[in-house]
Amino acid sequence: MKQVATAADCPETIITVRVVPRASKTSITEVGPSEYKIHLTAPPVDGTANKQLIKILSGKLRLPSRQIRIIAGESARIKRLRIEGCSGQELTRLLTTK
Repeated sequence: MKQVATAADCPETIITVRVVPRASKTSITEVGPSEYKIHLTAPPVDGTANKQLIKILSGKLRLPSRQIRIIAGESARIKRLRIEGCSGQELTRLLTTK
């Protein structure tokens, strides 16, 4: 019998991110529990920095970009993100490894 995953089975994590746009290179630094500072090379114009943020997190966490959503701070440097399919411990491990 095949098991079907439900929304209740899928871990969800909320993190706070301080974005630094127009940096010389991309990097992720943990600054506290569920808090990260992320340097982006994209400028904060027309959502390009937000797109790069989601693309970087998607690659590091090995998740589809549709599972990462900005829930607060769409046009601010400090953002809150909802990440579906990744527990807090797993998220920290994946984001802090090179």
